[in-house]
Amino acid sequence: ITRATDFFNLVEISEWGMPDFDESEVEEEWADLDLPKSVVLVEDEGGQIVASMTLVNSDGVTWDAFGYVHPEHQKQGLGQWIIDWSEAIAGDREDEAREGYRVEILNFTSTINTAAQDLLAVRGYDVVKVFRRMRIELLERPESVNWPEGYELRPFVEGRDDQFYFDALQTAFAEHWSSAPRTFEQWRKSSFTGDYDTNLWVQLMHDDRVIGICSGKPVADTGWIGFVGIVPEYRRRGLAKLMLQEDFARFWDKGIRTVGLGVDSENRQSAIQLYLNMGMHESHSYETNRKILREGLDWRNEE
Repeated sequence: ITRATDFFNLVEISEWGMPDFDESEVEEEWADLDLPKSVVLVEDEGGQIVASMTLVNSDGVTWDAFGYVHPEHQKQGLGQWIIDWSEAIAGDREDEAREGYRVEILNFTSTINTAAQDLLAVRGYDVVKVFRRMRIELLERPESVNWPEGYELRPFVEGRDDQFYFDALQTAFAEHWSSAPRTFEQWRKSSFTGDYDTNLWVQLMHDDRVIGICSGKPVADTGWIGFVGIVPEYRRRGLAKLMLQEDFARFWDKGIRTVGLGVDSENRQSAIQLYLNMGMHESHSYETNRKILREGLDWRNEE
């Protein structure tokens, strides 16, 4: 895991000038994977990692593919090889696909890696989205939030609030283009693992209902916000901004000064502008390239 993390960061630094992975984060992400079927590391004759691919199944309808090629070993066919590997493995794991449903593979590349983009285009992939990493360096503690009348925070209590929090998450992100269906059990398994800290989970209430969620977690010496969501009927009231302000303050109180998050650049709720207004800046950006592996029903059409 240490060698893989170092390799991922080497590629990130070559493209963006900064690392993007923490060893504990990689360990957490790999914990539930069948590694021989999910991760391949390619070495040169000297044992140095020169390419990698990680393949993750998302509820039997989507494969997420994350590939890297060492900057000094590009244009040698390694990119082609890891793409072939990901598609072949996805085909071999056909039994994990949901019967009757369309299966697609999403391959993520940085927006400045034109060689990878051209290669995926030749292989039949279409660019469907651009995701951006936003980042903020907190210089002072954000002011305490004065919540509008009728709204209040409720500390998250594990075992009491799990289902309510999950329901709000599902409702807030129901229209998100790539949010493959997740069960409550899957959400709990992925959320309550590693260095999770529910004190960084903002739970906004109105009329005894969870209507807003903001989920933060520590990652090494930085912070990461997994999602910020407001259920549809409560949007456009400035609540998302207040939840971010609250979570930034909680990170500050834990001694964390740098916080990041990811956002869909075509987010319908104009999230990028919100984050810019909060003092964040773009640190990385990635294209999502999609290829249909098997035609069938589209899960997004389900109620």
